Amino acid sequence: EKIIEELRNKSKPHKKIVDAFVAADMLKEQNKNDLERRKQMKNFLDRANQMVDEANISIKEYNQMIKDYEKKGFFGKMFSADPSSHEAQIRSKKGVIESINEKKISYPKEIKKLDEKLKKFEKNLNESEKITKGKNRQKEEAALQEFQDKIDEKGIRIKEITEQIE
Repeated sequence: EKIIEELRNKSKPHKKIVDAFVAADMLKEQNKNDLERRKQMKNFLDRANQMVDEANISIKEYNQMIKDYEKKGFFGKMFSADPSSHEAQIRSKKGVIESINEKKISYPKEIKKLDEKLKKFEKNLNESEKITKGKNRQKEEAALQEFQDKIDEKGIRIKEITEQIE
């Protein structure tokens, strides 16, 4: 058991370096995802007013179609779309506008949180890179694995001895 503890202590510097490499990879991947999400929200906000305007124009067009339907004669009504389908489209467009307006409120808050997170990214990445600077990841992983294998081997041996004693 004493040997296992010594091996664990010897493996700690390697584990710290390997963990820093893993943390840096995770930070970079998360940063990439955050940047993409931020870009999508910004693009949406840039187009939001235009999308609302387009939806409002569609609503006006559907309302006009409903009014025009009322003025048509028997055959005109027979070959025209039913007003209820236009009303369904109007409700759908109003739902789209509502959704856009909700996002116009929530996205700036999300973007602000992402901006704060992105500022912390550099600091966190620098901390990991200080630990990994000048280190070879493969060598550190191999050294850590070697210690882990020795610890496992000694652990198995202790278990065997314990079982023999019992």
